[in-house]
Amino acid sequence: LRQLYLDLAEAHGDRQVVLRYAKARAEQLDIWGELQDRRSEMEKIRTRLRLTTEEAEAIHQAMASGKDYVEVGRLSASVIYDGKSLPRLFRLQHPGTGRTIAYLEADQDELELGGMLGQLIGIIGTRQYDGGLRLTLIQPTRVDLLSPNP
Repeated sequence: LRQLYLDLAEAHGDRQVVLRYAKARAEQLDIWGELQDRRSEMEKIRTRLRLTTEEAEAIHQAMASGKDYVEVGRLSASVIYDGKSLPRLFRLQHPGTGRTIAYLEADQDELELGGMLGQLIGIIGTRQYDGGLRLTLIQPTRVDLLSPNP
């Protein structure tokens, strides 16, 4: 529609009334498009803020419930520890910063870790430092889902 107004202004450039009107409408459409983009960005920010608030509440409730979680964080797949040249591990990331907290062993059949990717989880198990891999490794005995996938 914007382009049609610009074409109209170009076609009737000799008529000042049509030229001014068409350029004003094209400018209005530009402004409207920018406003729509900003509204979309604001909605994304509101969604992230709401999820962050919900995650913080879920972490607080998990810790207050008295369960002995070794760690709480967001589960993601490891690009480096993918099971090809190195063992297959999952990354546990801090929900706020995204920093890697620890890695989880993925070879336990009873734990469906693949289905929890991207979700906030609480882990009960043992934590140890693996000197060969030079990372903190958690061997989970139970994994609790703390919040739904965003």
